[in-house]
Amino acid sequence: MKVIYYGSTATYAAYGMAAIHLGIYKKEKIPCHDDIIRQWNLCFNDSYQKGNLVYLGLDAELREVYIIGCGVHSRMLKKSFKGFGDLYGIDDAIFYVDASPWEGIVKLLVALSMKFPMIEPITKRFYIHWYKRIFPIWTDRVRMEWEKLSGWGNS
Repeated sequence: MKVIYYGSTATYAAYGMAAIHLGIYKKEKIPCHDDIIRQWNLCFNDSYQKGNLVYLGLDAELREVYIIGCGVHSRMLKKSFKGFGDLYGIDDAIFYVDASPWEGIVKLLVALSMKFPMIEPITKRFYIHWYKRIFPIWTDRVRMEWEKLSGWGNS
């Protein structure tokens, strides 16, 4: 089974939520400042990353976890994967997790930083503040998805 976290880009909430899912980020603890800055740099450098399926690892139940950015084309993403599965006879189950509702202001902060590089220190500080506030929400959402996922494969 495959689990795909998707959002407008793979580097915003999709990566954070998949990292929680895999245990890279601990659910009970907000990542350290350096980890948050690394994710900011990932967002900043790869903010236009769309369409690349990135493998992150195996979870505790040995399910493959991926991230992908798809903009506003999530339905097309799901139909494409189903079509390729049908075409090539791949019958792996895919569980999709929409991370886009939890991307918040990241798109705006990254866009402002790219357009006006001199304000990047300010936007980075807003990002850190936002990240610390959104992380518990991501954790709760991943927990809910994990529960759905545990029951989903058995039905």
